[in-house]
Amino acid sequence: SKSNSVVALDNINLELEDSGFIFINGKSGSGKTTLLNMIAGLDEPTEGNIYIDGVDTQKVCKEFWEEYRNTDVGIVFQNYNLIDDYTVYDNLKLTLILQKNIEDIEDRIDEVLKLTDLYDYKFHKANELSGGQKQRVAIARAIIKRPKIVLADEATGNLDGENTESILDIFNKISKKCLVVLISHNESSAEQYGDRIIKIEKGKIVSNIDNSKLKKLNEENYEIELKSDDKKEVSRFSTFNFKKKIRDFFLETKDEYKIELRIYKNDIDNSKNTFEYNIGDKKPSTINIGNLLKFVFGDIKKRRNYTLFISMVISFIIGLLIVCDVLASNNY
Repeated sequence: SKSNSVVALDNINLELEDSGFIFINGKSGSGKTTLLNMIAGLDEPTEGNIYIDGVDTQKVCKEFWEEYRNTDVGIVFQNYNLIDDYTVYDNLKLTLILQKNIEDIEDRIDEVLKLTDLYDYKFHKANELSGGQKQRVAIARAIIKRPKIVLADEATGNLDGENTESILDIFNKISKKCLVVLISHNESSAEQYGDRIIKIEKGKIVSNIDNSKLKKLNEENYEIELKSDDKKEVSRFSTFNFKKKIRDFFLETKDEYKIELRIYKNDIDNSKNTFEYNIGDKKPSTINIGNLLKFVFGDIKKRRNYTLFISMVISFIIGLLIVCDVLASNNY
């Protein structure tokens, strides 16, 4: 009956960009998945209109939605939805065959496998993969048709921290060329990766925040220089992916090589601070990454606090001189 009806979305007014990384946050039952299904063309609104590239979808035929989902939308499911007995290659190939795109299958498959770091698993069956690898195959399948929008419903919900970071890094790369919309409960991930953060409660949008400036500050705000006897690497990183960058370098470096590490902090005013840490004769496999992080970022924090303290002392002295000058003037 009408009195028992449930309103999944209530008076939603939302415009989405052509690219970027959008997070939709909210509790279970808040309407997140319904909104995602509306964007994907899987559900229809009981009231209101959905416009896609200026087209009023209330006036389109069934074939429009089929073409839209087949060509313009890539969906990443939380439970992967792979064919377990198929290889990674065959799962991806099937997507292109269904799309009737068979001209450059090999090139497209290799392209997405390299992007998702799965090239070495090309001919492994899906049931031989870990959860994180399966999710990367699901992402590769979603983007292989080069969609305009990628939709992901709790795509990191079943993954550990390291795999979650890996998946979000991939989504972040993809979002430079198309729109990525991710449903997530994780607010800290949204703040780290999201260009926009939309929060839904009881079917209503309660906040719609432009997070792009904060994201830019979090992203790649440091430079790291790693040097051993046979290689030198300089790359940019953030406080979020620093640990991974260090670990990856150590895994590729032979134990007998000496390693030097330099950290450059690019402040908002474009000044550059340098923090040097010479690892010396220690073997990479024996280095405690956690202590290294504590050293580098503890040092940064210590210097920031010291700078703040000096600034406060200077401000106090200036204020005291002004007061003394005023008192002296009154005495005259």
